[in-house]
Amino acid sequence: MKKKSGFTITELIFAASVAVMTLAILFFVSFTLQDNIRLTIEILGLNENSRKSINIISRDIRKAESILTSFGTYTAGVSTLILRLPSIDSSGEIVTDASGHIASHDVIIYTLDTAEQDKLVRDITAAATSSRISGKVTVADNIDTFHVTSSSSESTGIEITTKAVLANANQGRLRVSCILRNNEREL
Repeated sequence: MKKKSGFTITELIFAASVAVMTLAILFFVSFTLQDNIRLTIEILGLNENSRKSINIISRDIRKAESILTSFGTYTAGVSTLILRLPSIDSSGEIVTDASGHIASHDVIIYTLDTAEQDKLVRDITAAATSSRISGKVTVADNIDTFHVTSSSSESTGIEITTKAVLANANQGRLRVSCILRNNEREL
């Protein structure tokens, strides 16, 4: 007797079922990985945003002569930092008088925007002799908290907590401690 070669209907149904289940699992894993990659990229972007703002604030703190308790309508506190810096000329050098003393000062204020609480702003009030430009600039977006601490007479700590739009939750904290350029302090 001659043996028939081929598949039975049961074998074809079983093979098709295994193939469909395998494809379903691969699609599920693929979509899950895409969502995780998108979320990770967003979180990395938010953390990079915070790192850049921390670097800007740290640089200003190191250049500052003092931290003020108030300036204009601003009052220093846990979410507002007021720095007094020597004015600089167009080449970046400190503006001095004939005897070599600092001639004028600029004030830089960091605070959360009053209109949009998730924006960290840098408000500069420059002296007339300074090359710094007065005005407000957004330093970082998607900021949940901006926290300023003073742990010693020379050190100022900054903590920025970012929030992720996609996950709608806090994703991480970045902290830094900076030393003032000199010991003069009002806060």
